[in-house]
Amino acid sequence: MTVPEQRLERDLAEDIKATLKNGRAVGGYELLRAIEQRVGPLPLGLRQLFPAFSCAAIHKKGRPRNNQAVEDFGLEELDGRYRALLREFKSKKGARSGPNNPPPSERAYRQLANEMKDVFRGIDWLALRNKHSAWKTGRFYSSEGFIDSEDFEAEIERQFPSHK
Repeated sequence: MTVPEQRLERDLAEDIKATLKNGRAVGGYELLRAIEQRVGPLPLGLRQLFPAFSCAAIHKKGRPRNNQAVEDFGLEELDGRYRALLREFKSKKGARSGPNNPPPSERAYRQLANEMKDVFRGIDWLALRNKHSAWKTGRFYSSEGFIDSEDFEAEIERQFPSHK
């Protein structure tokens, strides 16, 4: 005699609690499935309302980690510190690069990546160098779609074209 395979059904309400606790949003369809798992089938008219709703993600206080303002101020600080470190590393004896001695620029970026890891999280010295270079040359923020117009009426017409 063989024992039939038993599988416990996932508790969808607990899944939703965990998802919300992790700061992610929950869709209306998942909410509907969890309610129907606990209560049973809902009337069709009520079922059709659920996909339009969702439980919003829990937002943490403060600015998000990928805030451009924090990065911009960090890059401004990095710029001054980088120039000072570069001068210091170039002026030291034995500043020439070699197999065991990286170039002064690399040493400066490595040190800054280590010192400023609270501002620039999760990036190495190469990524920091590229980000700093893009910031200095004005390629850091995309200006696509940004049009500064002195003519107010033309700007209104551009943003809200009339359907003639």
